[in-house]
Amino acid sequence: MYGGHGTSSGAVCDPAAFTGLVVVEPGVLGARHGVVAVDLVEPNCDPPPFFGEQIAREVFAREARPSVVITIGYNQLIETDDEA
Repeated sequence: MYGGHGTSSGAVCDPAAFTGLVVVEPGVLGARHGVVAVDLVEPNCDPPPFFGEQIAREVFAREARPSVVITIGYNQLIETDDEA
């Protein structure tokens, strides 16, 4: 899981360069909030639970290999110094 995404305006993405995309509204991933979790999941298995507010989850199935699951959300278990 990765959190803290800087304050830039974001990268310009060519969707044709990828086999799948997860798109969220501006402001979801910020310097102090928003996390991205990436999991590899065996066929016929459920992805692990996301602990927090799930904004988006995409499962990219891959034949004869584990699926890639990308989850984006707010993790309520992570506190910053300002919130403590």
